[in-house]
Amino acid sequence: MSTINNKAAEKFKTRALARIKSSKNEQQYDLIAKDASKAIELVPDNSKAFFYLGIALTKLDQPDSALKNLNKAYELALQTNNKSAQQICEQILETRKELAKKEKNEKISRTNPLYEKTYRLIQEFYWSKINYLRSRFNYKPFYEDDTDFQNEYKNLKNQYTKDLDDLRHVFESSLSKDRSTKNQIEAPEYILDPISFNIFHDPVITPSGNTFEKAWIIEHLKSNPTDPLTREPLNESQLIPNLAVKKMVDAYINENKAI
Repeated sequence: MSTINNKAAEKFKTRALARIKSSKNEQQYDLIAKDASKAIELVPDNSKAFFYLGIALTKLDQPDSALKNLNKAYELALQTNNKSAQQICEQILETRKELAKKEKNEKISRTNPLYEKTYRLIQEFYWSKINYLRSRFNYKPFYEDDTDFQNEYKNLKNQYTKDLDDLRHVFESSLSKDRSTKNQIEAPEYILDPISFNIFHDPVITPSGNTFEKAWIIEHLKSNPTDPLTREPLNESQLIPNLAVKKMVDAYINENKAI
């Protein structure tokens, strides 16, 4: 039975990946989420299925659920020594950004009802534009694969995103007059991984006192069992979670909501 489940899960997982590579709209991501969920149902320890589900949920504007699945994917990838841990880590950072945006929107909405009304009006305006665009092309079979449709759809989505970002920026400034844009965007060096230059997700410290992102340093050690900075011999068993840096990262995220 497990062999049958593994084969079936592999089919769902493969289809989810194919859809991710060719995804062009929200409907595709909904299908990706369904495929990944089915793969997880069949094989609960499938790290890539959790990864694909996290990607889909991020695109579907569900960053909270996406992070839960991505963190699960990351844990499973480390347990199985899967090299996709790096990609998962990068996606976690991207999803954190989306979650930060969502939390900002909610905060601004609570403090300024006008923001919520304007936000909804922009959404309604662009959805009407997208629906009109679809009505112009729906006489064609598989019109969503049409190049002209995709170009116009992409332009609409880009303008929609820009308008929402501009709106958020205007209302944010009223909430954060004492905080400069630079301070919100630039992270201090001590919470950046020296290999990938991304903000830490799962920092670990080496015997020589250097801190690295766990997924990245593990991948480095596969081909070069040394500390990248000191060149001293190093193996995975010597890596220890850097809880102090993790706390600083969490504090920075909570304070700035900018990663």
